[in-house]
Amino acid sequence: MFPIRKQLSGAEKRKKKQKEEALIQIQVGSLNKYFTNSQKAEQTEVAEQLNQDDTDNMLHDQKHSELNELQNEDQKQYGNDKVEVNMPENNSDEDINQEIVFPLNVDDPGNWDKMQNIRDFLVERGPRKDDDILFPLDNTGRHFNPSHYKRQLPNGEKSDRRWLVYSISMDKIFCFCCKLFKTQRTTMKLGHLADEGYKDWKNISRCLSLHETSKDHIDCMTSWIELERRLRKKKTIDENIQVAINKEREHWKQVLKRIIAVVQRIAKNNLPLRGDNEKLYVENNGIFLQLIEMIAEFDPIMEEHLRRVQERQIHYTYLGPKIQNELIQMLAAEVRSSIVAKIKHAKYFTVILDCTPDASHEEQMSLVIRCVDDSENAIVVEEFWIGFLKVNETSGLGLFTELKNILNNLELDIDNIRGQGWQIFKDHVQGLTVKPLSQTRWESHVDSVNPIKDQTSKIRDALIDLANISDDSKIKSEAEGLASFELKKKRIIRRKRQFDEINSEEVTQSPKESFRVNYFLFIIDQALSSLQTRFEQFQKYEETFGFLFSLERLKYIDDDSLLHSCVNLQESLTHDGHSDVDGSDLYLELKLLRHSLPRESKRAIDVLNYLKKMDSCYPNAYIAYQILLTIPVTVASAERSFSKLKLIKTYLRSTMSQERLNGLAMLSIEKKVVEKVDYANLINTFASKTTRRAIFK
Repeated sequence: MFPIRKQLSGAEKRKKKQKEEALIQIQVGSLNKYFTNSQKAEQTEVAEQLNQDDTDNMLHDQKHSELNELQNEDQKQYGNDKVEVNMPENNSDEDINQEIVFPLNVDDPGNWDKMQNIRDFLVERGPRKDDDILFPLDNTGRHFNPSHYKRQLPNGEKSDRRWLVYSISMDKIFCFCCKLFKTQRTTMKLGHLADEGYKDWKNISRCLSLHETSKDHIDCMTSWIELERRLRKKKTIDENIQVAINKEREHWKQVLKRIIAVVQRIAKNNLPLRGDNEKLYVENNGIFLQLIEMIAEFDPIMEEHLRRVQERQIHYTYLGPKIQNELIQMLAAEVRSSIVAKIKHAKYFTVILDCTPDASHEEQMSLVIRCVDDSENAIVVEEFWIGFLKVNETSGLGLFTELKNILNNLELDIDNIRGQGWQIFKDHVQGLTVKPLSQTRWESHVDSVNPIKDQTSKIRDALIDLANISDDSKIKSEAEGLASFELKKKRIIRRKRQFDEINSEEVTQSPKESFRVNYFLFIIDQALSSLQTRFEQFQKYEETFGFLFSLERLKYIDDDSLLHSCVNLQESLTHDGHSDVDGSDLYLELKLLRHSLPRESKRAIDVLNYLKKMDSCYPNAYIAYQILLTIPVTVASAERSFSKLKLIKTYLRSTMSQERLNGLAMLSIEKKVVEKVDYANLINTFASKTTRRAIFK
């Protein structure tokens, strides 16, 4: 008999070392199967090698004679084995540290305690199992067997243990339902399967049998199945709460929609919103609250809102003056944004300005922008009102500064303005405002003459400069004549007095003669002067755009005259060395266009609509007609805005702020644009102002 060895032989130590290394290699990258499958083949080879080593070990134990022969060799290698066993452990630690970088696997029950509020998600997703896992061995050489996913029934059938899940990171098994639905009272009764996991592979069968027949496990299974059924039908308790929240949110949206509609209608008709009192159901509380009360008589949503207000169930009624001002500014900003978007799309625009004092004796400058709106199917020439600008300096420089500031705020390029003038006078005469003689406001005659009287020398220098740089012979001649004219005091012509006349300097006139001289002839002179000035300006536009405006002239004009007109238009639209159109290309396009225009095209707007349908076949002609229609004929739009100013800012509302004035005027003047405002966007904007308005989101 051979003596019993107290220590392992060298061969056994090598086999043990190989087992430890194989176990470490299997555990390394156990989570990598969720990212790549490149290591599966390597793990399979290691497992096969491990099984082969077990077989070799069994054969080795049967050969007792070889143990004595290898004893000396084992003693030499024993120390080296100790050192080599520690090396893979360090590598294992490094691999574990690297695995921490990866995100948590939601299907791994070992990670569920590190996550919050995932029960509904996991129940709806269901337990996940992976049969391709190479389960690692424990210290006793055992590992989890996937056959435990099935339960063997007495009649030979197998039942699926759907609740049984395996944790790759912890090498333990868990009960899916007990892990999610356990309570503080049942945690101890359910055992490790519901808490920290179970890993006793030797007694796993007995543990699973006892667990699946326990009452607490059945209760957790019942809760799991009920929640799963409710989630499929979307009838959970949270869902019911969410339905109630959505219902309340929709209620507040409908309330705010009605409040916005009331504000819009009142501002549209130039009426005041507030009264002497700001309480519901009292006298003289204003048109706004009275309309709200009237709506509540027929609308259940507003009736419910006012009921909550009266019973003090809500702290924020959204009926106060601050909310009214905020809604006015939101509506006006939405309208202004829509207008600016159309102007930017059109590119070219014309600025119309006019000034008037308001009820509080402040000078208000009305800004109107004219452009060609081609955003819709049919092209329309629009004149949009932008706002009232309170100006403290009514000189040319002051008005230009205000205009430049507002255009910069609106992000509109000032170089896209067409039809500018008075550049020569701005360079020579600082603070000059040239004003026409008004036919209705007689007191403005003195203001119209004073700038010329006070700055005669500077105006003369400007006229001389204009005569030197102008290429137009007519303009040059008129400028020279005006510059050489000296302002002298008119000599009084006296009629010789007869011997029998009364000694008086004044000549008595009959009432009829006095009316004819002092009123009728004066009005006729003013009308003729105004018409002459107006038609001189029209004559200048006729020389530049006349061949485009008159379609009959365009059809029968000869080629040389057409080319000359196109080149002249190019020079007129040139600024800083760049022109809006190319004269030669425009000439070629118009030669083709005049023969292809449909017979129903009678006006310039009809031609522009036809050019739009042709889809960029005539680009220079399209730009030329667009600029032609951009130039204003009258300034009546600015005058009409003054009528709204007098209706909105009355002597009873003379302390109105400039911001509120512009908001109300925008809703009153641009009615068509206001009708297209989307209330949903306004409600979202209103809700984003403060956190307490989250009920509208």
